[in-house]
Amino acid sequence: MKKVLTLATMVLCFMAAGSFAAVDLELSGGMVIETVKGSGDYDDYAVYVELTDGNLVEETSTGSYLLGKVTSSARTANFDNFAGFDWSSTISTGAVTVTRYTGQNHPTGGAANVPENMTRFYRINNAGSNATRNTSFTFVSNQHIDETNSLTAPFRVFRVFGTAVNDYGPGGSTSPIPGQSAIIPAGESFWILANPQNAIVFAKFLLQGAAYTADVDGTPVANQIMHLKVRDNFWAGDLVPTTSPYKDGLSAASVHADVVDWVYVLLMNDPDIPNQIVSERSAFVDKYGNLVDVDGTTQGITMPGAAPGTYHIVIKHRTHLSVASKEAVDLSTLSASQPYDFTDQSQEDKYYENIMARGDGDVQVTLKGGTQMWALLTASSFHDGLVDNADYVDYRNNLGEPSAYGKYNSTRWHADFNMDGNISNADYIFYRANLGQGSINDDQY
Repeated sequence: MKKVLTLATMVLCFMAAGSFAAVDLELSGGMVIETVKGSGDYDDYAVYVELTDGNLVEETSTGSYLLGKVTSSARTANFDNFAGFDWSSTISTGAVTVTRYTGQNHPTGGAANVPENMTRFYRINNAGSNATRNTSFTFVSNQHIDETNSLTAPFRVFRVFGTAVNDYGPGGSTSPIPGQSAIIPAGESFWILANPQNAIVFAKFLLQGAAYTADVDGTPVANQIMHLKVRDNFWAGDLVPTTSPYKDGLSAASVHADVVDWVYVLLMNDPDIPNQIVSERSAFVDKYGNLVDVDGTTQGITMPGAAPGTYHIVIKHRTHLSVASKEAVDLSTLSASQPYDFTDQSQEDKYYENIMARGDGDVQVTLKGGTQMWALLTASSFHDGLVDNADYVDYRNNLGEPSAYGKYNSTRWHADFNMDGNISNADYIFYRANLGQGSINDDQY
């Protein structure tokens, strides 16, 4: 049954404990329909709308609008969109309930890594298993209601799942906003539209010393490109520490099982000019090569003090030559599924070459199974942009010592070039292979 409401303004009240008939609710004639919110948290509504069948909440371009909370019943069939959220096909492994909220932004908006967001968000309760779907979202901006929350386009799609925040941009400027292929996880997740107030970096890269090559024992899992010996080796002692060894001293509550090591990320206007650093911070790289936040799973890291824009991306690691993107990158074009990919076999020219002709810090690596990727060069102990005799001296003085992390100090990074938790002849092999190589000068950072 369809009810067409024709009054100019009214309050639509359905008791929360009540039972509802199937309804498609169509607003017309510039109507603003409002449900009633209590004084508690984001979900505290004394009355709201529940649609037990049908998916359509139609808000027209002439200004009709349903303000507040509207929720579906738990559904298992013929359910692939609801109240402006489209996820392309039914999730058949369990019941799904979708709730749309308007008139408020997500309760953690602006906190942690959740960007400031529009006054529309969705909560999904998925009683089934994880499901990958193509997503899109509508929003409303007309003469009565403006959900943009004074944010400026382009807008991006974000998923909040527990403490993890995933960016499924690049989105767009007008409704509907397309998200990319996204996982709707089992359990409760929130989906928001936002315009990040800080730059977000998505990147993928390979550390040569940790590359899962044919001489590394074991079998990598699907898409794994780096081993975890620096954290798994008995002699590593403290494994990967929860506090970054870099100058910001960023801390993690724990180190996720997929994390390879800490790295340091910079945004620069020009990699050759030291004072062109716009933002810098520590982060993790995981065994798949993804740049991830301190929770070890969230792809895309927020860069402090940097507005969204176009920058060179610089990646530093304690035993490798640093690299930078060859061109300045429009960060709004990047996402979890489309990172700036330093490993891309067809895109070796993504690496910046220093004006001092040091080189660009990369090397071609063949992984176990035969896949070839570009990687950051290892065997740089002192971060002076070169692999030279000083690195050999550091190797020789520490030969036989356990992991670099156990003896870390601010001036010497130690010579565990293959990242196995020991300084041994295997590290010398990397040093000999890379002697004379160079990249951007880390002294300037």
